[in-house]
Amino acid sequence: MKAKTALALMLICLCACGIRPTGTIGAGPGPAAAAPNTSVAIYLINPAGKLVAVTRPGLVGDPYYPVVQLLGRPTTQERRWGLRNEVPQRRAAHFDHPAEKSLSITLEDDLPWTRLAQAQVICTAMTIPRVARVRLIFVRTGSTRYLPSRTCEDYRDLR
Repeated sequence: MKAKTALALMLICLCACGIRPTGTIGAGPGPAAAAPNTSVAIYLINPAGKLVAVTRPGLVGDPYYPVVQLLGRPTTQERRWGLRNEVPQRRAAHFDHPAEKSLSITLEDDLPWTRLAQAQVICTAMTIPRVARVRLIFVRTGSTRYLPSRTCEDYRDLR
């Protein structure tokens, strides 16, 4: 055991040969994490029953984040302003965005959606870059319902 300890000490001493102590070397400021400041628009319903765009913080790298935000409740401030959301809460959404600028959103839901709720999702999805049309697909147990492809302009009477 003594031989192993002596050998280890000798290796440590040999490895340190030629290394001179130095002072602290400055390397400039520390690293800083930075991401682009993004914001997104989602459509909620005002007290008059009309769609209004509301700006919220975005999520870098997730272009579908605005639509996902509709699956939750309006913020406390938005509720103070009298804004509401008709999109059924806590639903799963799946996105398919092929090159032809048409976004398909598949929603797992067994409830009928109001026209206002559909307009909220379609108008919000239209704020995503390179989306020209939106198609909603409702999947229920044992059936699938495809709505025609639409734009926010199809709901101009609700704005």
